[in-house]
Amino acid sequence: MSESKQDPKKLGTRKFGDPNAAPMPRRETSPLDLQTPVKLRFISDDMTSVFEVPVKDYMVIGRKTSPDDKQVDIDLSPHGAGEHGVSRYHAIIQVVNHRVSIKDFNSTNGTLLNTFVLTPMYAYRLRHGDELSFGKLTMQVHFIGVEALTD
Repeated sequence: MSESKQDPKKLGTRKFGDPNAAPMPRRETSPLDLQTPVKLRFISDDMTSVFEVPVKDYMVIGRKTSPDDKQVDIDLSPHGAGEHGVSRYHAIIQVVNHRVSIKDFNSTNGTLLNTFVLTPMYAYRLRHGDELSFGKLTMQVHFIGVEALTD
């Protein structure tokens, strides 16, 4: 059986991804992407929610199931996370060598970066102005507190 005709369960794929999809194209790096931001600003696609979080080296994005849940750093519960298919531990944002990246944390409904489905547990560079979808919850991310580098 050819690879494209194999049983999706044996390939480890999930319902939302196309295993034959083209890889994410290369993107331009702007001066804002060259330094670690102080904060990340998330803006919902309908502009009803805007919030900022301080940047740490490792941040879990998801939804808290109780106020005592300290494992989630970026709680999307107030933004309709449950109704939009956001997992409790959905994605991870990491900062390594001043580069901000995002990983899907094997979430049930997947994470998209600018409409491209992320392969679970694989880091993708996150840039100022990128669009992220956690399940069906879509937000734009902005880097705050970064000065553009000059020559």
